[in-house]
Amino acid sequence: MFQCSRCGKCCIEFEGQIHFKSSESFISPNYSESSHQEIREKNQHPYITLYRKIQQKWCIFDSSTKENRYYIPSKRQIWERHPKLAENFLPYSSKKSKECLFLAWHQSSFPQSSLKTAENIPYCIIHGNHPEMCRNYPKSKGYVCKNHPERKYTIHFLHYQQKKIGFAINVLKQLYKEKVFHPFAFDLLALLMDFGDFSKKKVQNFFFSEFDISLEVWKNTIQDLLELHLISEKDQNIQGISLKETEYLIDRIMNELGWNQ
Repeated sequence: MFQCSRCGKCCIEFEGQIHFKSSESFISPNYSESSHQEIREKNQHPYITLYRKIQQKWCIFDSSTKENRYYIPSKRQIWERHPKLAENFLPYSSKKSKECLFLAWHQSSFPQSSLKTAENIPYCIIHGNHPEMCRNYPKSKGYVCKNHPERKYTIHFLHYQQKKIGFAINVLKQLYKEKVFHPFAFDLLALLMDFGDFSKKKVQNFFFSEFDISLEVWKNTIQDLLELHLISEKDQNIQGISLKETEYLIDRIMNELGWNQ
């Protein structure tokens, strides 16, 4: 199974999304008093002190789960919203940084005889106490992560998607069984759903190798899905209908048939 290489890329590219749930111990007022925690209030990193000062200002109530979510701003977001604190805690060089507040770097040097050169190694200041969403990533995304988008073109990822959103694909099968003639089309929709742009060529190669699809069948199916607005195509990339769009589609069809009345 794929392992996280802790490259730090998700800590940069998920700006504005990284958060704690209210049930996580790190955001508790009594966090520093817990005997099993690795970080103690008297010996904590200054960025933790900074976060404590702004924690409540980055709290948003999630009406769907009925709990608070405590977001971790990026360094540039702190400069924008808390400039005085930023001046006291953050280096000026971080003013445009999209990095999560708790992402840090240390330099690892190699022997002079090595062909490698010194490089910056990312690490999480609160690793071991970081948000649940971080601990579950990239497992929660079928092991497709910001640093490994090539994993989208694997049978493992397709099986993950089929298990995750199979219920939505089954609905699409019922709605379009008379209009889509090649069953692999629904595997394609499962692969694409909610994961943004895919290289059309790489998806094509994947289905050619895993499903033994002919070029003619591929072209006809792509055309069918485009005409039904179940996929879109731009600049040699394709994107599938999202789960939310599927819900809207079902509601619209039910209204048209009078099933919601």
